[in-house]
Amino acid sequence: SLFTSVTVHAGPRIARRSSPTIRPSPSNTARCGPSSFNTGNDAFIRLTSPMYRVRSIALASNDADVKIASLDLLREPVGSASDHIRMPAVYAIAEVANSTDDPRVKVRALGTLAEPLQASQVPIRDVAIDAVNSIARSAKGAGIASPAVRALAPAIRSGNNGVRIPAINAVVRAVEDSQDGSAQQEALDLLTAALDSTGAIGGMEVRMMAVTAMEKVGLATTDVSTKAKAM
Repeated sequence: SLFTSVTVHAGPRIARRSSPTIRPSPSNTARCGPSSFNTGNDAFIRLTSPMYRVRSIALASNDADVKIASLDLLREPVGSASDHIRMPAVYAIAEVANSTDDPRVKVRALGTLAEPLQASQVPIRDVAIDAVNSIARSAKGAGIASPAVRALAPAIRSGNNGVRIPAINAVVRAVEDSQDGSAQQEALDLLTAALDSTGAIGGMEVRMMAVTAMEKVGLATTDVSTKAKAM
């Protein structure tokens, strides 16, 4: 398949490759974003990875359909069991989503992050939460806040505070500037689950965060019914 043609080996050297050597040129040595593709073999990935090439094509195009197609292709690596593959894929998805104001692309990106948001490992879930936060905050129009809140629902309901705490913050940031009353009410409903935290370690902190989050949503909204619900 597209994303299994290159093997990245740990360490500073590449022992074996199945594809021909690709020599650097001005067109294929472009730097990645500050937080993406940051691995020990960064130069190798930039030059040879199909995932990087999909990302590059999507970022270079202004066509929303091209960006959506790239997100569909990134579903395979983002669903990998290896953090060396899926973490760069999460950041690539966020970069593609943030490269346009088209809500279709952003909503598709949020859907593409569903698998890492429900992974059993905390690090990849936190990275995916960060990506949702980035996509939601980059939105300039309506229609993104609600999908972002729904995408964060599994993390808010998680029994792991290492996942739930950053998700609470991400939910607030997704809706506080949206002036989307429906999304804000969805956020309040979701935050109610955090109020029921009974964790022996960190349970009180989660409940306090949820209360503060509800207050922020109530202060940010202009909708009277949402303010009442927050109270």
